[in-house]
Amino acid sequence: MSDIIDIEELRKLATHLVATGQATLALLDRISLTPVNLVMVPAGASGPTFDQQMKTILQLVANHYSLDHDSMISRSREGHLVWGRHVACWIARKATGCSFHEIARTLNLTHGAVMNGFSRVTNRRDTEPATRQQTDDLLAAFLAAMKA
Repeated sequence: MSDIIDIEELRKLATHLVATGQATLALLDRISLTPVNLVMVPAGASGPTFDQQMKTILQLVANHYSLDHDSMISRSREGHLVWGRHVACWIARKATGCSFHEIARTLNLTHGAVMNGFSRVTNRRDTEPATRQQTDDLLAAFLAAMKA
C-alpha cells in the first residue's frame, strides 16, 4: 500500500469528516487540512460558478451580521461592514481557493484589501475562540449550501 494520498481523496475525506461531525474545521485547520478548494468544480463538471459561490458567501455573511448585500459590496469603512467583508474574504479564500484578485473583483475591492481582510480574520481566529467558532460555522454553512 502506498503512503501517498491523492489530494482529491484527501479533500473528499476532509469533507466527509466535517459533514458527518467526526471532525471540526478547527481541527482540520490545526493539522493543515483546511478545506481549501473543497467546492471548486473541475473543468467540464457542472456545479456552482465562482460568482454563484460568492453570492452565497455574501448572503450567509450578510444574514449572520444583519447586513444587506449592497452594503457588503459598498466602499463604506464602517466597522461592522468592514468586518463582514473581511469574513467574506476569508471564507471565499478558504472555501474556493480563488485568488485575491478574483475575490476582489466580486467584492468591488482591491486585492490588497482582500489580503488585509483575510489576514485580519486569520489573526483574530488565532486569539479569539468566539471568532474562530463563528467563522468555522459560517464556512461549514457555506460548504453545506454548496453540497445541497
